[in-house]
Amino acid sequence: MADDIDKQLKLQEQITAIEETAKRFMTRDAITRYGTLKQAHPELAVNVIAMIANAVQSGQINDKIDDNTFKELLKKINESKKETRIRRV
Repeated sequence: MADDIDKQLKLQEQITAIEETAKRFMTRDAITRYGTLKQAHPELAVNVIAMIANAVQSGQINDKIDDNTFKELLKKINESKKETRIRRV
């Protein structure tokens, strides 16, 4: 049980470090949207913030990410999911 708690704490520390890196390149509105997303969909929020942090570290992002750019990133992630098709018989 102690190992599980240690793993969770390490994971939380890693997420916090990633958030700090990414938030330096986000506008206040984008950070607010991220906070809302984190409350509603924590896994998706972690995926988006990790993507931003990776782009920052690789030098792909030089300017701040605004709310509209953040929305576009969310759309790209959602598009990559499988589309559900309903067929009428």
